[in-house]
Amino acid sequence: MAITKARGKEVEQCMGEQLIVDMIVRERHLQPRIGGRKLYYMYAEQIHGVCPRLGRDKFFGLLQAEGLLVPRKRNCYRGMILESV
Repeated sequence: MAITKARGKEVEQCMGEQLIVDMIVRERHLQPRIGGRKLYYMYAEQIHGVCPRLGRDKFFGLLQAEGLLVPRKRNCYRGMILESV
Protein backbone atom coordinates (compact mmCIF):
# COMPACT_ATOMS: atom_id res chain seq x y z
CA MET A 1 0.00 0.00 0.00
CA ALA A 2 2.74 2.49 0.92
CA ILE A 3 4.67 1.70 -2.26
CA THR A 4 1.60 2.40 -4.39
CA LYS A 5 1.07 5.77 -2.66
CA ALA A 6 4.70 6.73 -3.18
CA ARG A 7 4.57 5.82 -6.87
CA GLY A 8 1.38 7.83 -7.32
CA LYS A 9 3.06 10.88 -5.78
CA GLU A 10 6.11 10.41 -8.03
CA VAL A 11 3.91 10.41 -11.13
CA GLU A 12 2.05 13.53 -9.97
CA GLN A 13 5.31 15.26 -9.16
CA CYS A 14 6.82 14.39 -12.54
CA MET A 15 3.77 15.74 -14.35
CA GLY A 16 3.88 18.96 -12.33
CA GLU A 17 7.59 19.37 -12.94
CA GLN A 18 7.06 18.88 -16.67
CA LEU A 19 4.47 21.68 -16.69
CA ILE A 20 6.96 23.94 -14.93
CA VAL A 21 9.72 23.05 -17.40
CA ASP A 22 7.37 23.83 -20.30
CA MET A 23 6.59 27.28 -18.80
CA ILE A 24 10.30 28.01 -18.39
CA VAL A 25 11.15 26.91 -21.94
CA ARG A 26 8.38 29.14 -23.31
CA GLU A 27 9.67 32.15 -21.34
CA ARG A 28 13.28 31.45 -22.31
CA HIS A 29 12.23 31.44 -25.96
CA LEU A 30 11.15 35.07 -25.51
CA GLN A 31 13.95 36.11 -23.12
CA PRO A 32 16.93 33.74 -23.46
CA ARG A 33 19.12 35.31 -20.75
CA ILE A 34 16.50 35.64 -17.98
CA GLY A 35 17.81 34.15 -14.74
CA GLY A 36 16.44 31.34 -12.64
CA ARG A 37 15.69 33.46 -9.58
CA LYS A 38 13.63 35.96 -11.59
CA LEU A 39 11.76 33.09 -13.27
CA TYR A 40 11.03 31.56 -9.87
CA TYR A 41 9.53 34.78 -8.53
CA MET A 42 7.64 35.53 -11.77
CA TYR A 43 5.97 32.11 -11.77
CA ALA A 44 5.80 31.52 -8.00
CA GLU A 45 2.00 31.28 -7.88
CA GLN A 46 1.82 28.82 -10.79
CA ILE A 47 4.72 26.76 -9.38
CA HIS A 48 3.11 26.47 -5.96
CA GLY A 49 -0.24 25.68 -7.55
CA VAL A 50 1.27 22.71 -9.39
CA CYS A 51 3.93 21.59 -6.87
CA PRO A 52 3.31 23.15 -3.45
CA ARG A 53 6.50 21.70 -1.96
CA LEU A 54 8.81 23.00 -4.71
CA GLY A 55 10.95 25.75 -3.19
CA ARG A 56 13.63 27.88 -4.77
CA ASP A 57 16.45 25.38 -4.21
CA LYS A 58 14.48 22.46 -5.66
CA PHE A 59 13.48 24.72 -8.55
CA PHE A 60 17.16 25.39 -9.29
CA GLY A 61 17.84 21.65 -9.02
CA LEU A 62 15.09 21.04 -11.57
CA LEU A 63 16.56 23.68 -13.91
CA GLN A 64 20.00 22.11 -13.56
CA ALA A 65 18.67 18.60 -14.22
CA GLU A 66 16.92 19.83 -17.38
CA GLY A 67 19.94 21.86 -18.55
CA LEU A 68 18.06 25.16 -18.33
CA LEU A 69 20.46 27.17 -16.19
CA VAL A 70 21.94 30.22 -17.92
CA PRO A 71 25.74 30.02 -18.07
CA ARG A 72 27.48 32.75 -16.12
CA LYS A 73 29.16 35.52 -18.03
CA ARG A 74 32.89 35.94 -17.61
CA ASN A 75 33.70 38.74 -15.23
CA CYS A 76 36.98 39.68 -16.85
CA TYR A 77 38.36 42.88 -18.29
CA ARG A 78 41.02 42.46 -20.97
CA GLY A 79 42.27 46.01 -21.26
CA MET A 80 43.89 47.53 -24.30
CA ILE A 81 46.36 45.57 -26.39
CA LEU A 82 49.14 47.88 -27.57
CA GLU A 83 51.53 46.78 -30.24
CA SER A 84 55.02 48.19 -30.02
CA VAL A 85 55.97 50.38 -32.96
